[in-house]
This record gives sequence, structure tokens and C-alpha cells, in this order.
Amino acid sequence: MRFYGLLTALMCMTPPSAAQCESNWSLESAQTELGVVAGHCTAFDEVRGVHVLLRGDQVWEHAGPGDQWRLVAEGVIPPRGAAGMCWDRIRHRIVVYGGEGGGGKYNDIWAWDGQTWEQWTNGTNGPSGRNYVAIAHDVERDRFVMFGGYDSSLRGDTWEWSHQLGWQQVSTGGPEGLYAHRMVYDDERQVCVLHGGYYFFNRNETWTWDGNTWTLASNGSGPARYVFSMAWDSLRKQVVCFSGTQCCPESESQEEWRWDGGSWSQCSNVLDVPGRGYTDWSYDSWRDELRIVGGFGIPQGQSARVALSDAWVNALGGDLDDCDGDGIPDHVEISNNLACDANLDGLPDACVCPQDLDCDGSVGMTDLMLLLEQWGMANTDFDFDEDGFVDFHDLLGLLRAFGTC
Repeated sequence: MRFYGLLTALMCMTPPSAAQCESNWSLESAQTELGVVAGHCTAFDEVRGVHVLLRGDQVWEHAGPGDQWRLVAEGVIPPRGAAGMCWDRIRHRIVVYGGEGGGGKYNDIWAWDGQTWEQWTNGTNGPSGRNYVAIAHDVERDRFVMFGGYDSSLRGDTWEWSHQLGWQQVSTGGPEGLYAHRMVYDDERQVCVLHGGYYFFNRNETWTWDGNTWTLASNGSGPARYVFSMAWDSLRKQVVCFSGTQCCPESESQEEWRWDGGSWSQCSNVLDVPGRGYTDWSYDSWRDELRIVGGFGIPQGQSARVALSDAWVNALGGDLDDCDGDGIPDHVEISNNLACDANLDGLPDACVCPQDLDCDGSVGMTDLMLLLEQWGMANTDFDFDEDGFVDFHDLLGLLRAFGTC
């Protein structure tokens, strides 16, 4: 698979006119390998196809139907809960910011590549340490956007971090001080979407951040809650939320909501799934599923609110095109730079114009030079006839394809 691509491919697709509420929930496990778990964070690794969950200093992973939660690392990152987590589509890392543990409230950034942790910042020259914070990766600008949280008070500041510039405080306007809100990146509209949280009462405003300005996109039409689950559905180009906590006293709903970029739509209540807060869920873009585990709520048939140990899956059942048959949907490959799509038709160019090696929409001299650099090698990206080597037959195939794809 060639590591070229244009992130703009997904941005040219027409968004749906209304939220699409598919619901096919099932109990995956009444007692997961994690045991009771709450205050954790989770995200989906779109390159390896696994859910990644951080509990304390433990990294757990789950590879979809038929798998179980597996402990893959512990003891490296300082233990923490109530941290922010997101997926970095450029470097293909799970990124964690902040949270609280035995060392107090953290303001460091760590990245998980599937095998090891790498510390990107040590907490200096940036925002204060805080918990119940939200972070998202603005792919278009390659900035990690952080908003709010709680240090010793509610924070309403916006910070951005990049490898080139480090931390920069970019705004003190926009939402009021919040904690336990959620934020994801909308790659269709190229904005970060922030919703909910707590500021003296349950908040239900929706804000968008375009890199310069916060915009109040919805004032009160969405769910009013905090420590809820929110993820980006990259197939339908929608934000999807589930359950969460309302105050006071604290209680959990069983509602699922979707944001289509302009309005919220409430899906039918998920009565089979116990409502829960202080948890997180992640969208499996390989299999079109939403997976949630643990949290605080009231188990079925009981009346007391406790920490939960179950896991549930909503198998949405969407059409996942995979033109090259490698098990990774086309839209995931394009958005993660695993494939290029120069003509923006939503299909990896390898399926329609494999000789366009530099992903410029045509086959020319640059592609010829790239192929010659691989001469005699067993490189499947350049072995067009799939005979095991880059040779004369592949050269002829490239010359026949010269011109616009």
C-alpha cells in the first residue's frame, strides 16, 4: 500500500441532509477482561484496526468482533484518569493529553504507536495541568486543539500544540469554562466540534472551532449532559453521542444523538443498554461499529448506581467499499494517507490508475523515475503485474498508461 494521499478526498463528499440513526445494539460481554472501569478514555487506531483504551497506566486493545480486551502495555505513562484522547491521522498515533493521577493534574502529551509510548511534551510552557479536558486533532492544519477542563477552577481557554510551534494559547473567547465536555474533529467541514460539559449546570451548546474563531453552532437543541460518549462517524460524516450524566443528583440517560453539521437529531432511546457516564466510546471505521465499555450507571434489574464492567456494540451495518480487498475501507485509507485519490472520486488511485505513483492525477516522468528506483525489488506498490518483482513488464505497463489517468 502506497503512503501517498490527499486528505481533501473526504471533504468533497455531500453530507447527509439529516442524521442517520442506525441501531443494532448487542451485549458483547457482561464482564469484560477489564473488570469494572470508569474515568478511562478510548480511541480507534485507524491503521491497525483496533480500539485503544487507557486506564491508569494500562493500555488495553480490542480488534473487533470475536476479540477480547487485551492488556498490551503498562507502567510507562504516569497513571491517570479523566484525560483527553484522539487519533493522529498524519503520524498514525493515539495521542493522550492531561488527566489526573497520583502526580496531580497533568499537562503532558504522550503518543502510542501500538508498541511503545513516546512523550511529546513534558508539561512546560503550556496550559495548566487539568482533568476532564477535551482534545482533537485538526488534520487539515495539523494542530492538536485543547479546550477547557478543571485545574483548580473551570477553564475556558483554547490552546493548540504542534510539533513545529509547540504550545500556543489561541483564544480566550468562545465557550464558557467547562469540564467533562467532548470534542472531535469534523473532517468534512474542517472544524473541531465541541459539545456539552458542565458549568454550574448541564450544558447543551454546540461550538465549532475553525482555527481562528469559535462559533456557536447550536444553542440548546442537543443533549444536555457531561462525561458522555462522543465520536466521529467517518462513514456518515456525523458526530454521534450516547448517554452521559446529568446533574443534580447525578443520573444517566439512554439517549443516542447525531449531529450532521447543522442540527442535532435524537435517535430512539437505547433501552437495552444501561445508561452510563464517566466513560467513552470509539467508532470502528474498519467495521462500522460503535463500541462502549464500563462507566457509571445502573445495571439492568438493579437500582443502585455502580461502576460497570460490561461492553456493548452498535453494529451500524453501513456499506464499506474496499476496492483493493486489503480489509481497510477505501475512505479510511484515503483519510489516513494510506492511499491517494488525486481525482477525488472516493476510490484509491491504486484501484483505477496504479501507475500514478506520485498521486498527481497523471502518469509521467516522475512516476517512471520512481519505478526505476525500485527495479528488481519485491515492492508490491510498483509490481503492477504481481509477478513478485519490479521488472520490464511493469515498465511496459507504466509506459502504456502515460498521460492523464
